[in-house]
This record gives sequence, structure tokens and C-alpha cells, in this order.
Amino acid sequence: MQKNYFKYENYTEHSFPVYSSIRKDVKTLFTSHFHKDAEIVKVIKGTIKVSTGTEQYILSENDIIFFSPFSVHRAEAETVEVETHAITFDPDIIKKDVDYTHIRDSHLLFDVKNPLNKEVSEIFDSIFDAYWGKKGAYKLRITSGLLMISALLTECNFILSDDSGLKKLCTLPAIEYIKKNYNSEIRVAELAELLNFCPEHFTRIFKKENKKTPVEYITDYRIGEALKLLSENKYSISEIANMTGFSSSSHFVKVFRQKLNTTPGKYYKQNN
Repeated sequence: MQKNYFKYENYTEHSFPVYSSIRKDVKTLFTSHFHKDAEIVKVIKGTIKVSTGTEQYILSENDIIFFSPFSVHRAEAETVEVETHAITFDPDIIKKDVDYTHIRDSHLLFDVKNPLNKEVSEIFDSIFDAYWGKKGAYKLRITSGLLMISALLTECNFILSDDSGLKKLCTLPAIEYIKKNYNSEIRVAELAELLNFCPEHFTRIFKKENKKTPVEYITDYRIGEALKLLSENKYSISEIANMTGFSSSSHFVKVFRQKLNTTPGKYYKQNN
């Protein structure tokens, strides 16, 4: 597995960290990897299978998926003819206006059923065309496009800001607690106490806001961190289990198999 699929060298201008790629008619569009940059992928032709952490999606023409920084993701073609366009960028390029520190999940899907798909698609195409055309004020066009997509991500509470999701998402303290303490035992009751809720009410609110129960969120987050450790090829299965909060290596392997339909060892061999 490649820890950094998009390397620093990919940026032709290090002062303007934006990179675009085109992939056509290959089985593996990109292997499992993660990087500190955000990435947007649009399907131009054919059908692909995208894996992100514990979830998988089948994407077809005009479907778009956004990958958060440091999220593990991979994609394989489901059809012989396939083409995808991708835009990768360092969030620091727009950090004056958008804070990518608080993001709700590892990814966000804008398939053709999503009412925002058309708008995101048009913005994506404008960024893509500006990047490859490099005419006039193309950097300004790219930056403004990234800001527009970031604004949409903020308006739908995927990126949390003080004047939007940060105020509306009441379970944010619990999410931040999970991210800081995922390598230790976490009880739903203690998360509920952070918000002065009873566990049952907290679970209902958490699932409504995050589309997952607290236990599902914790498990998925731990698996995501385990995938990153697997990619480093420095730790044993038992060490990774301990570092990511699983009670034992056997429990880790069991949950991993349930989520990804393979063992950690086989997953590494398949993606290395």
C-alpha cells in the first residue's frame, strides 16, 4: 500500500499545490493510499468501485466523490472502458477562508441522485479545464472553484465552521473525544455524559446527525486508523490492534473481516 499516492513532486509549482490527473482504461485506478491533501474524483466514462475505509460504492458516469485529507481510499474499474478525472489540492491553499480541520467523515458522495451533483460537477469541470488549459488567470479560477466547492461542503455541514455546522452539530464534542481517544476503551455512556444526555437519547441524536450509531462511528474510525498503520508496514497485527483500541488482535481481525471481507494480512498483501 502506498502511504502517499500524491507526492510533493506531483505539484508542478510547490507554491500552488494543486494537481490533476486523468486515468483511462486500467483495472486499478488507484491503489489504497492516503495523503494530507483533499481529493475530488469524477467518473467520466464507465463504472468504478470505490473503497473508503469500511465502505464501498459503485460510481457511474458523472458521479463525484470527495475524499477528506488523510482518508484511506482506492478505486478499481468495473468496466473495460473507464475514465476518471481527479483534482488533488492542499487545503492550505485556501486556509484563510476555509478551515479543513473539522470534517465530519472521510468522504462525501455526490452521485447523480444528489441534488448538489450538477452544481459540484460544473465547478469541478471549471477547475479541471483551468488546470489543463493554463490560460489567463487560471490559478485564480482554480482557487475560486475550490472555494466554491468548500462553501458547498460547509453549507451541507460536512466541513464544520463556527457560523454553520459547528453550532448546529451538537454531537461534535463526542466526535472530537472519539478522535482523541480511539486507542482507548470508549463507552457510549461517557460520550453521553459529555452532552448531559442519557445514553439512549444520545445514541438517537448521534445517529441522526452522523448517519451511524456511536459504536459504528468508533469502529469505523478505528479501522480507518488501522489501515493507515498497515500501510506503513512497521507494526504487527497485535500492535495495530492495541494502537487502535481493539481489545485483542483476534477481536481486531474479526471486526476487520466483518467490515472489509478480508483479514488485515491479506488486505496488506493485496494492496502493497
